[in-house]
Amino acid sequence: WGTNPAPAFVLLETNHDNLRAALEWAIGSEERETALRLVGNMGFFWTMHRHIHEGDDWSKRAIAMDGEVPPDALASATYAAGLMAVQQMDAPRAEAMYSESLDCYQASGDETWIARMTFFLAGVPWAIGDVSRASPIFQEALRLNHETERDPWSYPFARYLYSSVISSLGDHETAQSTLAELIDMFQQIENPLGLVHANIGLGSLVLDQGNYDGAAEHFETSIPFARMLGDYSMVGVAQSRLAAIAWLQDDREQAMILQRASLAEFKETGSLPGLSWSLGNIRYAMRTLGDVEWMLTLYAQRQGLEPDTAVKSAIAETLYSLGRIANIRDDHGRASDILRQCLTLHSELDPVRGVELALLESASLAIAKGDPQRAARLLGAAETAAKTTAPQLTDYERLEFDRVTSEVQAGLDGGALKTLRSEGGGMSARDAVGYALSEVT
Repeated sequence: WGTNPAPAFVLLETNHDNLRAALEWAIGSEERETALRLVGNMGFFWTMHRHIHEGDDWSKRAIAMDGEVPPDALASATYAAGLMAVQQMDAPRAEAMYSESLDCYQASGDETWIARMTFFLAGVPWAIGDVSRASPIFQEALRLNHETERDPWSYPFARYLYSSVISSLGDHETAQSTLAELIDMFQQIENPLGLVHANIGLGSLVLDQGNYDGAAEHFETSIPFARMLGDYSMVGVAQSRLAAIAWLQDDREQAMILQRASLAEFKETGSLPGLSWSLGNIRYAMRTLGDVEWMLTLYAQRQGLEPDTAVKSAIAETLYSLGRIANIRDDHGRASDILRQCLTLHSELDPVRGVELALLESASLAIAKGDPQRAARLLGAAETAAKTTAPQLTDYERLEFDRVTSEVQAGLDGGALKTLRSEGGGMSARDAVGYALSEVT
């Protein structure tokens, strides 16, 4: 593809029907190697140009064929299948396909693609929030890229994704300087895909620091590059982040325009991670206490688009936000119902991760219902859960912990609070979810 795949994508789109016919012929004629190589070469295009479900079907059919083939042929097709699985939020299949691809490239001795597939493999746990598992794989990908003289494609992208790992571990300064350096690098090698991702990554970091204008500049910079590539999923991501800024600035009308535009892009592409990202911005609506019914409508749209293989934590995050809004509005019955759905989803995850805010809101709801003892246990459980998710709280999480701590302190004396908090802190995440579910039922 080179550093700028846009011209090739235009050519592939123009000849897509011919390529479909070639694939159908190869599969029907039992030409497995031909089918696999076609799938391998088309995978990146399918994920970028709104053909995710079609590409997934072709890749499964080709991989399922019988017959011995050179390892690099199977490697390229399983790589493509992994790309499609990521876009459908099927983490187990993505990891299985990327692992098989890496094994095949190791068998063929292709050092460049060994480095690349290590990078892709690291992206799977990163995408579902398992930073502790992603971090050493990213480090290995960077080491391999150094040994292969910095592959101009995967090396900067490995650094880009690793910057998010660094940020999640609390080193925001290093992550920010890394992304700024990568933007310069991508400009020098004229890599529009890299400019899209690095600008969105840096914009997200700047947004977390409260610099709305600086964040908006990076998100807006990314959009024309994404459109040039035909990568409408990333257009949707940028619009989603701009919607978040509008929410934070109390510009509800603009936020709704951008949010709906973002959703339209993701629905068109079929990108489930994109839909989760877009609808995850509902939490920003809490700052303006917007229309709860509209939020619930968005969630209902999301439910109709999430398959069974979707990462349930993304849905749980949205439900937490809706439960928080209902609780703020003293609609405790609705808050209980929404948090019950949220906690039930968390109980189905293995391992249980990212549940701290739902536990915290359950503590706040217990206070509202006059049960400070249960609230104190849930506060302690939330504090323990937060430590297992990330070593450092975000600004929003810190404010929420401070708020609920104050609520609990107002209802208990110091000695009782310490004892009950410690009891909750000793619970496993799964036990804490079970305890919280009994509270909201």
